[in-house]
Amino acid sequence: MKKITLFSLLLLFLSALISSCAPKPDFSQNGIEIFAPSVRMVGPGAPSAIAYLQIKNASAQPDRLVSARADFGDASLHESVLNGDVMSMDEIAGIDFPAGALVELRSGSYHVMIINLRDGLAAGDTVHLTLEFEKAGPINFTAKVSLP
Repeated sequence: MKKITLFSLLLLFLSALISSCAPKPDFSQNGIEIFAPSVRMVGPGAPSAIAYLQIKNASAQPDRLVSARADFGDASLHESVLNGDVMSMDEIAGIDFPAGALVELRSGSYHVMIINLRDGLAAGDTVHLTLEFEKAGPINFTAKVSLP
């Protein structure tokens, strides 16, 4: 009996330790967690930028990211695709998120492309973005702008 109780206490302690070490989301809303959002300008004076972030579906149901909006330009979902020796960024209709899944929007993969940037956007600015999910609805968050 003492071994079982000691083992149970050890498991409880370890689970508490692990959960306290897990990274905390920067934004959380309707079961969707946003980690490390950033917007990177494509280049000095370029009329486009790319948003990178990690998104976790912390809910018990699958969901689908279907669109993106930005207050500083026109946003859409894209995926980088390698065709032979040529890399292209293709617009996509959505990204599936199984329950509990973490998906990274990063260089060379999924990302949010922002074009027709409004004047005056500079490194260090904070911008507002919205991701629209089929079930979770709109998720609003901010991101810092950086140069490449």
